[in-house]
Amino acid sequence: MSTDAQPWDVVIVGAGLSGLAAGIRCAQFFKRVVIVEAHSKLGGLNSYYHKVDRSHLFSNGLHTVTNFRPTSRRWGRDLVMRNLGLDWESLEIRPPRYPSRISLPGVSLVFDNDPRVLEESIAARFPSEVDGYRRLFAAVERESVAAQASHADCFEYLRTFIGSPELVAALALPVLCYGAYQEGAIDSRLFAILFRSLLIEGCGSPIDIKSLLDRLQARFKALGGELITRSPVASFSVESGRVRAAVLADGRVLEGARFLSSAGLCETGRLCGTQWGRPGTISVFQWIGAYDRPLEQLGIRDTLHFAASCVDYTWRIPGDRVFSDLITYSANDNYAYPQPGHAHFKISCFSHYSEWSLADRAAYEAQKRRYADELLKVTYGYYPALAEAKPLVEDLFSPLTVERYTRHPGGTIYGGAVKTWDGRTAIPNLFIIGNDQGGVGIMGAMTSGVLVSNLQVILPKSA
Repeated sequence: MSTDAQPWDVVIVGAGLSGLAAGIRCAQFFKRVVIVEAHSKLGGLNSYYHKVDRSHLFSNGLHTVTNFRPTSRRWGRDLVMRNLGLDWESLEIRPPRYPSRISLPGVSLVFDNDPRVLEESIAARFPSEVDGYRRLFAAVERESVAAQASHADCFEYLRTFIGSPELVAALALPVLCYGAYQEGAIDSRLFAILFRSLLIEGCGSPIDIKSLLDRLQARFKALGGELITRSPVASFSVESGRVRAAVLADGRVLEGARFLSSAGLCETGRLCGTQWGRPGTISVFQWIGAYDRPLEQLGIRDTLHFAASCVDYTWRIPGDRVFSDLITYSANDNYAYPQPGHAHFKISCFSHYSEWSLADRAAYEAQKRRYADELLKVTYGYYPALAEAKPLVEDLFSPLTVERYTRHPGGTIYGGAVKTWDGRTAIPNLFIIGNDQGGVGIMGAMTSGVLVSNLQVILPKSA
C-alpha cells in the first residue's frame, strides 16, 4: 500500500460530467486536485464505446443537452460556462434542425428552442388552456429557484394551471422521462427545473459525447488537475469522524482535505463502511441502431419524441413486462452539425433491475432481444419506413449494463431515492455530486459539480 507524498486539496471520485465540472471548478482555486475514475473512458453513464472495429462510436447516455437558450446569467448554461471558464461555442453544441414531439392518443404537441412553438401547438389543440399555460410558464421560473417546492406532487401543481387531463399528461410526460428519479410523482420544484431546462430553454447536441468529454478533460488538465483512470476506489479511510483518504483497489492511498463523490449516496456510504440513502428503482433498457443514410430519409423528422400509449398513464414501472407504455426516441443526426452526424436512432423504455436477474447468459440475451423487438414493433407505428431499413449495426443495453459501468445499485439512471440537495453527508469533509445531489442530464450533472464545489469547498475556504 503506497501513499502519495503530499495530501491532495480535493479528491474527486468519478470522471463523469459532475466530476469533471467539479474538478475544473476546484482546480481554479486549489493547487492539488485529482479525479479518480474506475474505467479507461470518462463520462460514467454519459460515456461512449465503439462497435465493429471502431467504425461506429456510440454515445450511450447522450440524448440531448438542455439549457441551450440562456434565460439567466445565474442559472443553467451561463452559470456553468462562467464557473468553468469555458466558452459555449467551444463545446460545439448545435441546435436541432427539426422540432421535437410529445405524443399521446389524440394528442400531438411540438416544441423546439423557441418557447412560442409549444404555446402555439397548445393553442391549436387546447385553445381554452392557453391562458393557464401562460401562467404556468411564468410560474415555472419562480418555482425552479424556490428554496422549497410549493407542491409535493407535480401533477397537482400542473392542475393548478391546466384543466385538461390530456394536457396535464402531455406536459408531464417529457419531464418525467427526462429526469423523474422516483416513481409516482416528483415535487413541483424539480418539475419546474426540468421543465425550464428542456421545454423553455431548449436543447442542442455535440456530434458525440466524446467531443464534449475531451474538451472538459483538456480544461481540467490545463488548470493543473490530475486524472487517474482504471482505478476503482475500494474504500474511504475514515478517522475521527472525517475522511482521511481514498483507498484505491490497487492499494494506492490518496490522502486529502476534501472529498467529492459522484458514486451516489448508497455507494459512497458503502465505501465509508456504513449505509446511507436508499436505492432508486428507475433504470432503462435501450436499443441503438446505426443507419447508412440520414434519419430524415427514414421519415424521422423529430429530434426528440416522448410517446405514451395512453392518456391516463401512471409513473410506475410494472416490472413484469416490457414497459412500452412510455417510450423516448432521440435522433442523433437531426441537429445542425457542420458535417453530417452519426445516423444513430435511440429507443428507450424504463425498466426495473429485478427484471434482469436471469439465470444464465443465454436467457439474458434472449430477453434483450425480446425487449428490442417489442419496442421496435411500437416504433414502426410512428416511423413506418424504419421497418424496411436494416441498421448497419445495433446495440442493446439493460439495467445490468448501467450497473456495471456506473456502480449505481440497481443500475439506476437518475440516482437513488434519497437526495442530498446541498451535497452534504454525515461526514463533514465528504460531499455528494451528480445524480444524488439532484443533477440530472448533462447540464444538470455539470451544474451539480459547480454548485457543490462553490457551496461546500470554495466558499468555506475563503470565509
